Amino acid sequence: MKTITFKIELKRLLVLVMFFGAYTVFAQTPDLRNCGYGCTSNSFSIQSVFLSATNVPGTPLTNTSCTPGTTQSVYMIAEITSNRNSPVYDGRVFADLVVGSNTIAINQYLGTLPASNSGITQRLVYGPFNWTYGEALTLTNLLVVWRTSPQNLIGANGPYTCNSYSQSQCQFPSDLLVSTPLAVQYDYTACTGATTALVTFQSTTIGGTPPYTYVWNYDGGIYQGGTASSPIVLYNIPGTYNPTLKVTDSNGNTNLIAYSETLVFPSQLTNTTSNSNPTCGSTNGSGSFTASGGTPPYTFNILTNTTGASTFMNGPPTTVLMYTGAGTGTITVRITDAAGCTATKTITISPGDSEAPVITGSIAPTIVEGCNSSAAPAPQNTVAGLEGLPGNLSVTDNVTSDANLTVNSSDSVSGTCPIIVTRTYSVTDECNNTSASFTHTITIQDTTAPSFVEALPADVTVECDALPTAATLTAMDDCGNATVTYNEVRTDGSCASNYNLTRTWTATDACGLTETHTQTITVQDTINPILISPASDIVVECDGTGNNGTIQNWLDNIGGASASDSCSSNLIWTNNYNGAASDCNSPVSVTFTATDDCGNSVSTTATYAIQDSTPPVVTGGSDLTVECDGAGNMDALNNWLASNGGASATDDCSAIAWSNNFTGLSDLCGATGSATVTFTATDGCGNAASTTLTF
Repeated sequence: MKTITFKIELKRLLVLVMFFGAYTVFAQTPDLRNCGYGCTSNSFSIQSVFLSATNVPGTPLTNTSCTPGTTQSVYMIAEITSNRNSPVYDGRVFADLVVGSNTIAINQYLGTLPASNSGITQRLVYGPFNWTYGEALTLTNLLVVWRTSPQNLIGANGPYTCNSYSQSQCQFPSDLLVSTPLAVQYDYTACTGATTALVTFQSTTIGGTPPYTYVWNYDGGIYQGGTASSPIVLYNIPGTYNPTLKVTDSNGNTNLIAYSETLVFPSQLTNTTSNSNPTCGSTNGSGSFTASGGTPPYTFNILTNTTGASTFMNGPPTTVLMYTGAGTGTITVRITDAAGCTATKTITISPGDSEAPVITGSIAPTIVEGCNSSAAPAPQNTVAGLEGLPGNLSVTDNVTSDANLTVNSSDSVSGTCPIIVTRTYSVTDECNNTSASFTHTITIQDTTAPSFVEALPADVTVECDALPTAATLTAMDDCGNATVTYNEVRTDGSCASNYNLTRTWTATDACGLTETHTQTITVQDTINPILISPASDIVVECDGTGNNGTIQNWLDNIGGASASDSCSSNLIWTNNYNGAASDCNSPVSVTFTATDDCGNSVSTTATYAIQDSTPPVVTGGSDLTVECDGAGNMDALNNWLASNGGASATDDCSAIAWSNNFTGLSDLCGATGSATVTFTATDGCGNAASTTLTF
């Protein structure tokens, strides 16, 4: 504000005065205020201190108005009255002249002060000096000393000490405000929000003769309250505003040109908090409240503190209130800026870290080869390990670093084929806050079939009587025992002993995985039956009926032959007998053949013969005597011979052939004679029977 400029100018002025005036005059004399006087006198009254354009006798500038910021050379004059009946001598005043935050020590010689009957006496307190209109002047820490004797006067420039004056001849007047001309001005503060600013005006008008009356023009602002000298006005922002002020003192003096300023709005006052909760129920929480914006400087008021924390502030300038050693509770701090704007925030301190680690994403299922739960991969015991598993798992914690998080896990196992390991994880931070559980499903499957222990039977071709015994196979499995089952399937071929055997061994483990071996055995019968007993020849006596029964029996009995076969239990016997008859001792050859199921055969040959050892039976026949016919009786002879002498013969087995032994007649007599003829009946087998007759 403009008052800042005034103070700077006066400060420069006072420094010059110190170097060129007061410091030079009083360098060798002490400030009697430092002598420890215990003044109790009340002999004088300083009625007023005013500024004058001239030295004593001065004329007060109070009844004028001025424009703040202009400069004039002035004198500071005090009006003093005495309560004493006699004058005093070597009067001297010590005081601090205060202009804003600047102070200069005054040591002014007052000389002789008259008795009370002299009325008001003017004395120069300070000056001349350049004064800037609008600056307030105050005399503080006043000490007035004097001497009662006119003897040995010290004078204005004479040296003196603490002992030059008596403690009973001094007094401490009250602080005095120096009367100045009317200087109209105002200051203001603003509390800025998002769209409005609340401005508190404060008239800083000085001089003249109070009380004052005020006329404000808010330039578009909306009056909210306050007092005549300090109204509160609301402005919409952003915007440009130039409010004005006119003041009239009790003597009717007023500023002809209204005082005006262009309002400058500060940024919004903010109270920014930060907090670190105590770890795990400790009392090591810390944090801060940071002021920004508004109008510095700031003051911090702790409205509540139930945390036991110690607080301290930075600075100067103070912009941050910090706290340490906080436990559970709340801290509420109100920040107030120089304009009286406030921003209040409360920090609630939790009992350490009460937030569990946060799990997002998931672990993808895993499939491994194995026989039992020990095949599952080892559980992870670090966050890095967890996040490295397949999937998109992520673990975060608000306080604890990944390296200090504890990974918990437990497994539950179910199923057999496959085995399911459900691994349940959770994550615990340093304050024993544990996350929600999440799972990793691990499938352990056995995909390896069992294997046979023994050498496996190969495919083979065998004779029907050399069929190998089925091998007994066992199997082993990586994951435990395996059972072996056996199955045999016969596929018939062209004959009963020609077939295929398909032998199948199946090894099965606990998970139903199988390994199969198949052996194909081709069974064939290429070996002929074995002849045990050959067929025997037979000879039978002709029975006259063809001996058919005997021959058939011989055929049916295979001529007594026998045979065996390794593969066929029922041999088929055949023979080549075609019904031929045996002619006497000429045998008939018969071949007997034993054939097995597959057409393999063995033969044996035997003969049968029908013998005839019984000669024919001759019956009848008679001698024949005929009369000579003169011709030799040849016809009768031939007829008789042809008729076998009338004999007949029978034979059971064969035809009969007749023969005789006639050679001629004997004993001829002339044309007569006789002959003894033997007629022989011979059967087919040469058996003969005869009869002898005479002709």
